[in-house]
Amino acid sequence: MKPRPTGKGAEQQREETIGDEVQPFSLDEDFDYEAVMLTPKFTPAEIDAIKELCNKRKSTHTDVEEPGD
Repeated sequence: MKPRPTGKGAEQQREETIGDEVQPFSLDEDFDYEAVMLTPKFTPAEIDAIKELCNKRKSTHTDVEEPGD
């Protein structure tokens, strides 16, 4: 369940703001933010693939960058 904007500024908040201007907002007092189930951004398989790629990069960089005396 997504939090829904409330108040008369709800329509204005949907418009994209360009620039560095900070837009005021308020949380919905009736929404139970503590009950929101958090989900991971990546699946375990994706995390394993990312780790494998990182390890490959590390081993590639250490092979190339040998100290020269």
